[in-house]
Amino acid sequence: MNLMCQNQVAVQKRYILEMTLADISLVRIILKIEDRILTTLKVIIMTTNIFTRYAEDISSANDIADFHGRYSITGTNISAVSWEVTNRTRKEGSESLLRLMIRRLLLLNELEGVKLTVIVELSAVQPDSAMVNHKKLWELLQDRGVNIESISDKVSFLKKNNDGLKVSGGGVIDLSQEGVISSLINAENNVYFAINKYKSKKIDYGEGRSYWMNETWREGGVFFFALGFFDEPSCEIAVMGNKREILNLITN
Repeated sequence: MNLMCQNQVAVQKRYILEMTLADISLVRIILKIEDRILTTLKVIIMTTNIFTRYAEDISSANDIADFHGRYSITGTNISAVSWEVTNRTRKEGSESLLRLMIRRLLLLNELEGVKLTVIVELSAVQPDSAMVNHKKLWELLQDRGVNIESISDKVSFLKKNNDGLKVSGGGVIDLSQEGVISSLINAENNVYFAINKYKSKKIDYGEGRSYWMNETWREGGVFFFALGFFDEPSCEIAVMGNKREILNLITN
């Protein structure tokens, strides 16, 4: 009799445990659904406030930017699209806007596993000091609050000139990491993100930015960068590439 009671108690305990686990699983599913709904609502709100501009050829006068004069960007038969959100500042909205554009470009709902190449060029010439030569690009950016631990394959380049050192470099961002993009955009003006849906050859930045951009375009890749200045009340991201590669972004 005691054995039967013990068996019944054990069965009841297992049942209670299974129901508890089922409830926990259900709660997790509900939380995931709620999170997805909130994310979708944010995207809908952002999308309804986006202004799109298109430039057939970045070397000609256009409604986006003076790519050559203002940003020293040149390219042959390269088009551009910009998305601007007027109700969010550059600091608040740049990363979410860039992610939205990448999802549209790649026709993906999620960016898990997607990697983005980043190139950074410090605007100010740095002193040719022992500290700068030791820290190079990434530790200097870390001093500005950039989470460099979330960036892989980091390289730095130091180029001497009459005034000091021009400091630049590159790395790779896994888009499952939140906050890295915004920390870079808000730490430095000259930040360029590249992506290639064809997973083509790795292009060496050591030859310089113009070479790197033109070789990336030749391989079917595109570039993103934030327009404007840090204190502007809106945020705008431009993407440059062969027209066929950016068609998904011409209309939002």
